[in-house]
Amino acid sequence: MIKGDLAYLPSEVSLVQYNNGSLFKYCITQKPCHVVVLNDEKNHHHDVLYEGEVWNVAERSLYPILMEEDNGDSQAC
Repeated sequence: MIKGDLAYLPSEVSLVQYNNGSLFKYCITQKPCHVVVLNDEKNHHHDVLYEGEVWNVAERSLYPILMEEDNGDSQAC
């Protein structure tokens, strides 16, 4: 995924925030939701916008949102 993509984030996913390289805060998602990817992949992680805050999440926990085109084919945004 790349910066600006919309992604599906399932429930029970760990999100973290860092401050000066140290773990500052973490949460575990309670329900599935959509997030905006804020940066390109770095060490298999992305920053995402979740509930109005920037969080770091493992790339393997994010799923691209598929959109249908007029011809019926699905593709990633």
